[in-house]
Amino acid sequence: MGLNWSYKLVRTLLILMIGISIFLSSLIWAQSSRTSVGNYADNVTTTIKAFAEKEVFVPVRLVRHLPDDKLLYTNRESIMQKVTEELSTLDYDLIKQEAIADNEAYREFVAKKGTIELMFGDLLNLPYFLSAFDFKIAADDHLMFNRMILNYQDETLSFLNDEDYTIWTSHYQGSLASFRELILDKNTEYFEVESKTNFGDRIFYNITSEIKLKKYSYILETQAYSVFSKLLFEPGQDIIPSDDASKNLYFSTAKGQSLAIENQTGVIKFENPAGIEEEKNSDEELATNIYGRTFDYLNKLGKMIGNIHYFETNNSQVVYRQYVEGYPIFSDFERGRVTVTESNQETTMKMNQNTILVPIPLDEEVQVANTNEVVEQLRLAGVNFDLVSGMQIGYTWLNEPGQDKQIVNLSPEWYIKYQGGWETVSTVIQSVTEGGEV
Repeated sequence: MGLNWSYKLVRTLLILMIGISIFLSSLIWAQSSRTSVGNYADNVTTTIKAFAEKEVFVPVRLVRHLPDDKLLYTNRESIMQKVTEELSTLDYDLIKQEAIADNEAYREFVAKKGTIELMFGDLLNLPYFLSAFDFKIAADDHLMFNRMILNYQDETLSFLNDEDYTIWTSHYQGSLASFRELILDKNTEYFEVESKTNFGDRIFYNITSEIKLKKYSYILETQAYSVFSKLLFEPGQDIIPSDDASKNLYFSTAKGQSLAIENQTGVIKFENPAGIEEEKNSDEELATNIYGRTFDYLNKLGKMIGNIHYFETNNSQVVYRQYVEGYPIFSDFERGRVTVTESNQETTMKMNQNTILVPIPLDEEVQVANTNEVVEQLRLAGVNFDLVSGMQIGYTWLNEPGQDKQIVNLSPEWYIKYQGGWETVSTVIQSVTEGGEV
C-alpha cells in the first residue's frame, strides 16, 4: 500500500510539472515572436553536452554462445559501451583475413561455442569504430563490419561483415576479468534465443522465451527555434527570417545555409552547402568517412536530443535513433531520430523539435509475441520474405486520444525492414492482406 501511494504521488507531481512547463514554454515562445530573429539568435546562450563517439557508435545486441549450445541474448544499454571499452584495453596482433569459402562457412564461424557476439544496428566503418574506442588495431580504410566475436579459447577478436561474408581476426593478450564480470552481472536480463535464417541467408536470433516489456511515458519537451538556429548556423551570420500562411518558419544566411521548421509537425530541416565545413571528394571518400562527418552534425545538438545511437546507413544517409532501455524508438515526422544525408552539393539534416527526456513512472507491462510466432504470422499472411532484411522490437511513439498533448507513451511492438523501410509487423500484414503496398 505504501509503495502504491508513493507511486501515485510521484506521478501526480510530475503531471503538475507538465502544466508548469507548458506555461513557461508559452512565455518563451511569446517572447520569441516579438524579437527580431537575427538579434535573438545572437543573444541566446545555449549550453549543450556533447556526445562521445563511443556513446553513439556502440553495439546494440549481445549474444553469449555457451559451451552447451545454449544461446543467451541481451540488449541492455548500460553494458554495451562498457564491454566494448574493456575489449579496447587488450593488446592486439596484426589483423588478418579469415579464409571463408562461402556463406555456410560464415554461419559456422558465427555459431562457434564459447564465444561472445556483439552486433551493431548496421554496417559500420571498421577504422572509424576502432579509433572511437581507441583500439590498438590498424585496419584498411575501406573495411566494414556489423558483428564482433570474442573467442575465449582461441584468444581472438573477429570483425564480421554479413553483406560480403568477410571476417578479419586479431589475436589478443591481456586480462578479461572485468569483461567477464560485466557479462555475468546478475542484473542483466538474458533471453533464450535460437539461431535462424528467417529471411534468406541473413542470421537472426529468434527469442524463444516469454517476452514481457514495460510501457513508458515521457514528458514532451519542445525546443524553441532560436535554439536550433543558434546551434546549427555558423556564428556571426545575419539570419534572414520568413514564414508562410501555414505558420511554417524558414531562416537562411548569405552563405546559403537554411533552416525550415514545420509548424504542424515540428519537423526541422537544416541544409548546408558543400564547401562550408569540408571539401568532399570522391564517392569512395564520402562512403568511408561519412560516419565522422555526420556525427559532427549530430553533435551540434548534443544530448538535448536524448539518448542517441547509430542505427543504420542508407547509401549516403546515416540514421541515428533515440533508444529506451536498449530498444529503438519509431515514429513519424522524424520524432526520435536524426538523419544526416550527404551529397556532392550539400548536407541535409532532419530531426524534430519535440523530444522526450523526462520519464513518468509507469507500472505496466506488455506481452510481446516471441520471434517464431511473429515469423509465422508473416508467413501465413503471405509476406514475401525476400523483401524483408531486418527484424527487431522497437518502441512506438504514441499520443493517446484524450491524453495531455505533453505526455508521450512508448509501447513495444515488432518491426521489420520491408522493402527498405521499417514498418510495424501489423502494418505490413495489413498491407499484404489487402493487396496493397507499404
